[in-house]
Amino acid sequence: MQKREKHVIVFFIVVLLLISSCSNNVPFTKSMIREYKLTYEDIEYLQFYLSDYLILEREIEDIDKELTNSHSLKKVEDKFIDQIVFKKNTPCIVTKATEDTFFVAFEPNENLTFCSSLKNNTFFSLE
Repeated sequence: MQKREKHVIVFFIVVLLLISSCSNNVPFTKSMIREYKLTYEDIEYLQFYLSDYLILEREIEDIDKELTNSHSLKKVEDKFIDQIVFKKNTPCIVTKATEDTFFVAFEPNENLTFCSSLKNNTFFSLE
């Protein structure tokens, strides 16, 4: 049996992370890092929230071969789609931060990578 996995990350996120401040959530941007003179270590102590829902999709294609009673080869193909949905305001933490990259954890020992886009150097988006 031969398996081929494709990982597809779909949908867009305009503003990814929000920081909690009193009762207001404000978008976390690079200008905020400069304004508050935050270090990368500071960012790792902040509680973040998703500003919108996030859907991760993984397409798995399973190709199998089977020999029939008539001694012919039969190809069987199946496709499966795994989906994980994170709701708006889902809490997360930054486990590591660099100038253009945040490693974000929604569960222990599991990280997603968010990077600042070359097109929009203000917000961070899923890599």
